[in-house]
Amino acid sequence: MLAMKRCLTTKQRRSISPEFKQRTACLVLGQGLLPYECETRSSVVGPVLRRWAQQVQLECQGIKPNQQPIAREKVI
Repeated sequence: MLAMKRCLTTKQRRSISPEFKQRTACLVLGQGLLPYECETRSSVVGPVLRRWAQQVQLECQGIKPNQQPIAREKVI
């Protein structure tokens, strides 16, 4: 039998600015929208939005996360 060759494609990660992350996190935190409601507006999936919103909340409380900071000022 012939072994089928697997086509390996590299998927490039898109780079997202901290400003965009902060704006989308503000939709969840400031306007009280659910992450799945913001998916269509921002083209970012719900779990990522929840993570960004949680990170912004931690940063506003003065807790430094392991990731690159998102919030430059208090959002809430």
